Amino acid sequence: MRNYSSLIFLFILTLVMAGCEKDKDAEPTKEELLMAKNWKITAVKINGTVNGTAGEVDYYNYLIACQTDNFLKFNTGGVVVVDEGAAKCAPTAPQTTQGTWSLKENATGDILTIGGNILLSYGLVKTSDRDLTVVTLNNQTLRVTFNESVTLPGFPIAIPATIDLTLTAQ
Repeated sequence: MRNYSSLIFLFILTLVMAGCEKDKDAEPTKEELLMAKNWKITAVKINGTVNGTAGEVDYYNYLIACQTDNFLKFNTGGVVVVDEGAAKCAPTAPQTTQGTWSLKENATGDILTIGGNILLSYGLVKTSDRDLTVVTLNNQTLRVTFNESVTLPGFPIAIPATIDLTLTAQ
């Protein structure tokens, strides 16, 4: 009888162990999501006001092939690299340019700070740090907005604008 009790106990223990749900894999942190893949800009919208009229421009259509194949790689240690991709706009330009990045949460959401000249290859000329407001961050999409003066085609002066960038994981 004692052996049966032990067997029954082991049988019940096995059922209990098998019935326990395995712990789900830990969700990646936001930093891990950024560092997991290369990111390519797939949409650029610019919202600004010219002569009192507000409007939106789909600026991605103005980028040229040597800009649309560029990608960003967020690395450990706060290093971000922009790679010129297969087509370089200037043959003598370096293949990669390095900058810095950090991701911080504040009262209104996440702020991705990018430092260095890494956005020059996209036609943005500001070289100081940019604070980008994170709108979406998941394993496929990084969407950010930021304010910057830009010169749009057909306008001779820079206008203050909100830039909405969508990057897609590669």
